Amino acid sequence: MPKTKADVHEAELAVFSRHHERHLEEACAATTLGVLRIFRSRGRWVTAARVVSREGHIPIYFAVTDGTPRVRYEAELVEVHLDPNFNEPQMRALLRHRGSTTAGEHWDDTLETVYVIRSCRKLSAPFPQNELIKLTVGCRSR
Repeated sequence: MPKTKADVHEAELAVFSRHHERHLEEACAATTLGVLRIFRSRGRWVTAARVVSREGHIPIYFAVTDGTPRVRYEAELVEVHLDPNFNEPQMRALLRHRGSTTAGEHWDDTLETVYVIRSCRKLSAPFPQNELIKLTVGCRSR
């Protein structure tokens, strides 16, 4: 595991985020069916968008909102959309990937990032989030 920013290679880049456990559990259940899941953020994930567009997908690690500072879930981040416009057909099509736990939430143009994950799983051995090396807001390495 790299210990400093200088030791980090782009192949090791990942994103860290926090999310509600019920949404993550639903995403894990959907994974068994091969289904994508879409989430939202009010922050702009510029670096993540750039890396995903270049690499195709990168790991994303999740800690549970209102939980301990431990990474408990992992998935593949496969799409990142900045400044989404929900009047565009592509964004409307992505909304079909909302899980049952997020379907009733209000999605509007105040969101700065919409992102798509797949292969979500709960880690058998959660680890402290401070084991991730912060490179920039939105991208971390492990």
